Amino acid sequence: MRALPSLLLYILPLCVVSTGWIGVDNVAGVKPSIKRDELFLDFNTSSFIKNSEYFGPYVVGHTLAGYQLHPHLKYTTTSGILTKLGVWLQQDWASPKFFSKRFPTFTLQYQSGVTTFLIGTLDGIDKHRLLRPLCDGERLLTQMPETGFRIYHVSETTFVDLWLHWLTVLNKKKEIPEELLAGLSCEQVIFKASGFTMHLPLQLMLYHVGGQGIAVKDYSLWMGAIGDCINFHMSDSSLVKDYSLAGYYVTNLYVKQPHRAVKRGHGFYGEATCRMAWLKLQLSYWHAYGFNSENFGHPLYQTYACISTQAKPQDIYRHLIFLHIIGTYHITNALTLVLHIDPYYDLKHRLLEHEAGLYLSYNLSLKLLELGNNCETSL
Repeated sequence: MRALPSLLLYILPLCVVSTGWIGVDNVAGVKPSIKRDELFLDFNTSSFIKNSEYFGPYVVGHTLAGYQLHPHLKYTTTSGILTKLGVWLQQDWASPKFFSKRFPTFTLQYQSGVTTFLIGTLDGIDKHRLLRPLCDGERLLTQMPETGFRIYHVSETTFVDLWLHWLTVLNKKKEIPEELLAGLSCEQVIFKASGFTMHLPLQLMLYHVGGQGIAVKDYSLWMGAIGDCINFHMSDSSLVKDYSLAGYYVTNLYVKQPHRAVKRGHGFYGEATCRMAWLKLQLSYWHAYGFNSENFGHPLYQTYACISTQAKPQDIYRHLIFLHIIGTYHITNALTLVLHIDPYYDLKHRLLEHEAGLYLSYNLSLKLLELGNNCETSL
């Protein structure tokens, strides 16, 4: 735990100096100015079916199917303060329970220019722009929403995202340790010309398990990546909108190491991406020694198989090629259909496997109340 305050004290000045994923669609990070206080009723829904055809030791093949609902009240003010209060629900298909997961949500957000601070329920792990070896997108379907705090800054040349996610609370009677995850994700444009952009990404995460007065052995895991990315932007009329090349050095380091054969692992992650109007193709390469993310990243990238709280050593070297096919179709402004097909090939074992998922999301916002500066109310 001592490492966490030091990390935050070091990172926070970086966020302050840089100021001056509100969302991928909002590149400049500047939201339209709010002239009146407003109250909304928002519905965020997502239906999914995801099938993993894995037969190796790292991931047990499985199918996830169900839907998630997040109805919530949203109150925005002219002073840049936003408050959300609602409930997050998930129903797995064929589950006998009335909603498999239920979770109250509350978010207090303050935005000043291109910098935003959140506390309470956060936006989701997919907003941190993390690499697949560090972040498994399936956690959006199997885990509760992130809770903690987040501060992020988005401008045309800089992205800084600092967050703390509290996973479990210490329970001495049940011998449950506290778990938390702190992270920093940055991207800085270092060169920009007509149709060409180069930026440097940096990602750093600290996972900690521990607590006083329990038998569980405490330990911490550092994970990080640094690299270089080049984007080539094409004309709006062309079939290919843009393509990019990126390479990353990825590493991890155990502090008070649990039973792991390798204390420090590392790997190279390279990717080539081609984006079209509704289709994204990405080819990636992974070569690693002793790397482990305790299943925060996709399990296939690890040298350990972490299944049912047990970590079993497998191949000390991982040598993989991935193909990611992502189709996105906006049926309406509020309704979106997304298809993922992700095959991979294990060069060492000559093994070809895949996973695929279909996702349908619907987001609706209804204005309930509007308050003017003279406190008059309109419906």
